[in-house]
Formats: sequence, structure tokens, C-alpha cells
Amino acid sequence: MPASQMTQAERSEQTRHQLLAATIDLIMERGLAGATVNDICRRAGVTTGALQHQFGAKSELMAATVAELFAPFAEAFPASDNPADTQLGARIERLVTRYAKIYADPRYTAVIEILSATRHDRALEAAVNQYRDTQVENLANHLRTEFPDVDMPLERMLECTHLVVDLMRGGAIRMMFDRSREAEDGILKGACQILLARFSAHHDANRGRK
Repeated sequence: MPASQMTQAERSEQTRHQLLAATIDLIMERGLAGATVNDICRRAGVTTGALQHQFGAKSELMAATVAELFAPFAEAFPASDNPADTQLGARIERLVTRYAKIYADPRYTAVIEILSATRHDRALEAAVNQYRDTQVENLANHLRTEFPDVDMPLERMLECTHLVVDLMRGGAIRMMFDRSREAEDGILKGACQILLARFSAHHDANRGRK
């Protein structure tokens, strides 16, 4: 739609989107330190005044960037009607595939840059941690409801799942240097096998059924 036909709200939303996209692109290309206000505005095709109008300051822009990049980690898992009626392996594959899609996103490079920067930026660390806390809470709820037939303490299920997610995260970093469909499929398959082996040892096919 031409800018002349947009409402003020639509133009504002477009500007906000352009600034967020430009910020993420520059973080991916140059790192967090290389994403300066002037370069962000130049990449977005807007003035520094537009950035101030949308976000007030760069710190608020970075908080919005964190929200854009980290929100997928914290989204609630879709619920199943009768999870115990679905094969254990299929439920595990669904869980692992969710994380695989996040780590396969090219923007994960920007996530890594932000995570590294949290060591020296308390405000950035706090912004990231709120999404991490929500992610852990949602994962715990998912494990509790989606795997009622796995006779394992929730803390242990979380530990096993986090181990697999950590391995996938490492695989995502490797893919930054040597990406291939075969390697991505291998990481997904390996992660599923590891979690299936852990959960299968405590699986009761009749547990959780009405």
C-alpha cells in the first residue's frame, strides 16, 4: 500500500517494523556494538527523530529488539487433547522440532550477539531473563501435560530436555559455519533419539489414560 494511503497508525507501525528489522540486520552483520543509532536509521530509511518518536531512546529500541527475537522461545506450546494416545516418539519429535525451527532461523545469529552482550549490560540481561523465565515455565507446563505417561519427576524431565536443547543450540552455532540440510536433519534426529531414550526408560503406556 502506498504511504499516502496509509493511516497514521499504519505508517507508525511500518516505521517501527523498519527500525526493528534494521537493528536486527545490523546486529547480525556487525554485532551489537556496530548497530549505532545513525546506522540503524540510515538502514531503516528514517530520521533519528522517527526513532525517538517510536522508542524514545536506543535502550527502548533494544528492549523491543529483544522482544522480537526472544518471544518465539517464550511462546506457549499448543496443547493436545489426548497426548497419551499419541506415540511417545511423535510427541518428542514435535517438541524438538519447535526448538529446531527457532535455531534454524538466520536471525539466531543476532540472538547469540545479544546473549553475549548481557554479560556487561544489566538492562539487556534483565530484558532477556524475563523471556527465559517464561520459556522455562511454559516448557514445564508442556512436559507436565504432554507427557503424563512418563513416570519421571518434572525437574528431571526439564533437565533432560534442557540437555537436548543445549546440544541443539551448539549445533545451531556449528551451522553458522557449515550449514547443510543433511547436518540440520542429523541434529534433529539425534536430539529426538537422545530424549526418546531418556523418556522411554520411564514410559508407562497405560499411565495418563482415562
